[in-house]
Amino acid sequence: MVVDGMPAFGDRPESTGRAISGWHRAISWRWARAVGVLGLAVSLVVVSALALNLSLGRLRDSVAWVQHTDDVLLEVASIDGDLVGAESTERGYLLTGDEAFRQTFQRLQEGLPGKLRDLLTLVADSADQHERLGELRPILQARLDELRQVVALGPAQMTAALAIVQSAKQHDLTRTIRNRLEAVRQAELDLLHQRQERASSDTRLAIALATGTAVLALISASIGLMLFQHARVLHREKELRTELIHVSRLNMMGQMASMLAHELTQPLTATGTYLRAALRIMETGDPSQAGRIAEAVRQSSAQMDRAREILKRLRTFIEKGEPATTAEPVGPLLDEAVALLGLTRHGVRVSYVVAPALPPVLVDKIQMQQVLINLMRNAVEAMEHSSRRELTLAALTENGVAVRISVQDTGPGLPKEVAGRLFQPFVTTKPGGMGVGLSICHTIVAANGGRIWAEPNPGGGTVFRITVPSAPPARREAAAERLMAASD
Repeated sequence: MVVDGMPAFGDRPESTGRAISGWHRAISWRWARAVGVLGLAVSLVVVSALALNLSLGRLRDSVAWVQHTDDVLLEVASIDGDLVGAESTERGYLLTGDEAFRQTFQRLQEGLPGKLRDLLTLVADSADQHERLGELRPILQARLDELRQVVALGPAQMTAALAIVQSAKQHDLTRTIRNRLEAVRQAELDLLHQRQERASSDTRLAIALATGTAVLALISASIGLMLFQHARVLHREKELRTELIHVSRLNMMGQMASMLAHELTQPLTATGTYLRAALRIMETGDPSQAGRIAEAVRQSSAQMDRAREILKRLRTFIEKGEPATTAEPVGPLLDEAVALLGLTRHGVRVSYVVAPALPPVLVDKIQMQQVLINLMRNAVEAMEHSSRRELTLAALTENGVAVRISVQDTGPGLPKEVAGRLFQPFVTTKPGGMGVGLSICHTIVAANGGRIWAEPNPGGGTVFRITVPSAPPARREAAAERLMAASD
């Protein structure tokens, strides 16, 4: 058999294969997947930004805690220094009677309770610290009372003042106060260490989360862009395949030009004959011939309708449009393909073997006719020098879910050198063939959810077999209505 094919892009001819989804659904899914991955990348970027913001917040908290601790420690040191200063000025005034010492003491002892209140405010977030300073307040107040008594007695009553000083040494409230202040200072340092450890841990976790999500966002964005580009390539490939199928159909019409002229010549010639006969009858002026005139006009009209149907069929065949699957009855599908090709003109005997009650097939009608015409034209060319020129079109159901259509010729069969490479690129046995016909056939069949392969004909020649999905019950009624309308 003369072949003109190129590679299958779906399942291989010898495999059972699966039905391939339509191009629109496949490409739409790829677009949706690309957008979804890019959306995930954006979400990860947002999460990474939030994690970085959390990390910066923890760093700000850590700096704030350091400043807070510094304020507490400075206040503790200030209280301790003022207490020491108050005791020194008390001693200086007692020994010298200098009024400057007394004034300095007055200022220090009045300011210490206020500083203690400020310290309590600073440590209000810590119950332990607040408790420690609460216990310190009466002790500090008692020590200040001792100092005020000594200063009030002054050098004039040195003996009584010294007695108070001696008694204060036994209680040693100053040491107690300073120990309590040291405990507050150490507790504040411990709190700072704990807070910094917690902030550091949170910061490390936030940085790790930000880094991880940023890396994932970068990977997701890369994958999303790859999927987006892949979807664009597939969309462009679909457009190119549609264009290729249309160009192939136009090329096929060019090869069928002589058949078109022959098919149109018959009804046009018959129309002219009928009209000339009607004219001659009218010229006789015989009223009894009116019936013959009407018959001639009716026959002429029928032949014009036939020519119009041929042109309509050819126009529909060469139209370019998006693939649209419909439920199509198998019998009319085969009949129209045979009519388009004009096999009787080639001296080919055509026979049909169509199973009864065959379900309609779910295909793009024009594209499937293109496949059948291409296969039948190859078969006619293969049988050009054969003594027996018979073409058999067969159709039977496969488990109720698919229909198998066969195109069988009685030619010499496939050459061995191409039989195993039938659907490889640019494989042809035609002298001027380009090797794209069977490629387009395979593309169309696969896009319609089926598969195509070739087998030797036991009686000599080649059999091309096509399986396409049968239409679901919900869509078969429309096919039955179209079939009834065509028969009417």
